[in-house]
Amino acid sequence: DMGLFMPVGGACFYALTPLHSHPSYMFILPFNDETSVAIGGKTIRAIPGKLSALSPGIAHHELPADSPPRYIAIFMERSFFEGQLTGYPVERGLVFRGESYDTPPNLLPLLKQFMIEADNGGPGSEAVLHGISLGICHSIIRSVFNVRTLNDRITPRVGIDKAVEHMHSGLAGKITVRDLANIACMSQTHFTRVFKKRTREDADGVSKPDTDGTGKKAFDGRG
Repeated sequence: DMGLFMPVGGACFYALTPLHSHPSYMFILPFNDETSVAIGGKTIRAIPGKLSALSPGIAHHELPADSPPRYIAIFMERSFFEGQLTGYPVERGLVFRGESYDTPPNLLPLLKQFMIEADNGGPGSEAVLHGISLGICHSIIRSVFNVRTLNDRITPRVGIDKAVEHMHSGLAGKITVRDLANIACMSQTHFTRVFKKRTREDADGVSKPDTDGTGKKAFDGRG
């Protein structure tokens, strides 16, 4: 259903082969701007942080670069990708010719999981890879077709719970908002706002400005 490719030490010789094509859908996640692809007489340069797409059978080739290209190529078997696409109210028959789309934030962690699982192998690995493949496929579909999903209400709750647990375990010492925000993987401003909302604490009873000039806010123990 899916395969990943990363160039090592330089461009792939097959990728440089003029006007070749693939039977699968291909999505490129570049990490630098050294990758350029010729498609239909045009040169398309990779944009780091953007995901480019190519449909099956589209003739193309990678152009030589001064520095090694850095990217992950995601190949999806045609029937697999189009089968997953049927669950969405989106346009059918769209042909990708190197267009760029926003990279979903969960894509790179999924790709890393896929590579680790494929490298380790072992019992159950095939089933796990299939599950990760589905996650990668749907993550890309939702980004490419701008499919809106519900707001993430779970991640902030988990982050706040981790911060509260840290507070309970360290009441004897000084705890700063900066420390708790780092534990919750949030900015200090966002953490303060979410903490107040989630715990329904009065701002004056939760934190007070620090006086050491660092800009930190110290919890006074009542939180």
